Amino acid sequence: MIPPLYLLSKSLRVRGMRVKKGIVFFLLFFGLQSQARISALFHPYDDTFQAIAAELLQARQSIDIAMYNMDIDPKNPVVAALASPEVQSRMQAGTLQVRLLLEGYGSEKKRAYFEGLGVDVRFVEGKTLHHKFAVIDIEGSSPRVISGSANWSLFSRDNYSENILFFDEEPEMAKSFYDQFEFLWKISTEFGKGGSKDLKGPKQAPDDPGVAVFFNSKNFKVDGGHLVDDTSAEGFTLTRELVGAIDAAQASIQVASTRIRLRPVYDALLRAAARGVKVQMVVNMDEYETPSRRDGKKVKSCTEEFDKLCSIGINYSSLLAQKERQGTPNLELRVKFYSLQLKDYLEKQMHSKYVLVDGKRLFTGSFNWSYSSEYLHIENLVAIDGAEYPEVIDSYERDFARLFGLGRDEYPKVLRFFEENFSKDQKVHCRFEPMSLSFGEIDGLINAEQGRSVKDLCEEAS
Repeated sequence: MIPPLYLLSKSLRVRGMRVKKGIVFFLLFFGLQSQARISALFHPYDDTFQAIAAELLQARQSIDIAMYNMDIDPKNPVVAALASPEVQSRMQAGTLQVRLLLEGYGSEKKRAYFEGLGVDVRFVEGKTLHHKFAVIDIEGSSPRVISGSANWSLFSRDNYSENILFFDEEPEMAKSFYDQFEFLWKISTEFGKGGSKDLKGPKQAPDDPGVAVFFNSKNFKVDGGHLVDDTSAEGFTLTRELVGAIDAAQASIQVASTRIRLRPVYDALLRAAARGVKVQMVVNMDEYETPSRRDGKKVKSCTEEFDKLCSIGINYSSLLAQKERQGTPNLELRVKFYSLQLKDYLEKQMHSKYVLVDGKRLFTGSFNWSYSSEYLHIENLVAIDGAEYPEVIDSYERDFARLFGLGRDEYPKVLRFFEENFSKDQKVHCRFEPMSLSFGEIDGLINAEQGRSVKDLCEEAS
């Protein structure tokens, strides 16, 4: 469904957004939506927030958002859409209801801001809400879902590597995400006045074998209105889905993940490489460890790989890099790297969390590959079959190729720059455009310091 052009033009003009580019993008995006029921967009390359804003502006009955973090900057197109006269008039008339489960940084201020817009805000206690999804018009004839790895903040949009999925005419996904929202909503704590009405989501939805979504809420139970671990459950709900997908791989595995901190996933990746599967990985900068920290590290002995002690506080990216350097065939790990000051790891994060298996199956969502994500957070993992949605798989393959080759042509120039300046005791800015580098290549950059401290050689970025 294409939003009315006059509505988009008016909204963009009122909020001071990029009108001409935005209109063309919306027309192209929603035109494609009529052909494909699932579309993917990627930070920082696509107009992701304009697309989300357009979906919100179309809402006629309900918007339900579960979000780890969302800023309140009026320059954010998502915020501008919720504050727009179009949405506000429907909310005030009682024809549109907006509910928000918000974790958030500076949560009190942000929750109060959205309450001031007429949004009913709640928060979950016991576990950290890490979802980033919205369900729109669940009671309508064409409910829609937005999901992905990205928080709805401008910093995320402009700096992080992210992916966002848009589901249209996918009632099964809409029902699954809505059921998760309702479960959390009913056990959540009211922030403000409340007063939203219960919605009647579909009792059943046609099965689509091409898509599925999994929630780690199966790891928990409700106790006194709080989520607590369910020790009677099998556990590691989302980890098991990843392991099953990796174990089924026959030719290739492509991983774009903030981190790899799960022993079962580590073991599965090694099994895949051992049977001849080509494994390629890109992780975030904080997964890199200097030689002094990683040399001599050994894999912890585990009687059972799903023992939680084998997935707590262990950097398996470092161990995978060690395996790679020891000559393990079919294994290649790179780090999205952008500063000699390792404390800068949050600035331009590799924040996607997905794996492509054989160029045929995709698993993506909010789930970081760690024990804390599985048991301290509330997460989701979406599975998409490429036989049903080849265009979605194609878009992720292009994104991974872009990530895996990111900035690599610039590496010799950057290395030479630091070597020449540091040899002269010349202080420089130590941040640079992101590059996907091996541990060995990063070692080369670090060695450019020639034994001196980064603190002495690097100027703080302005």
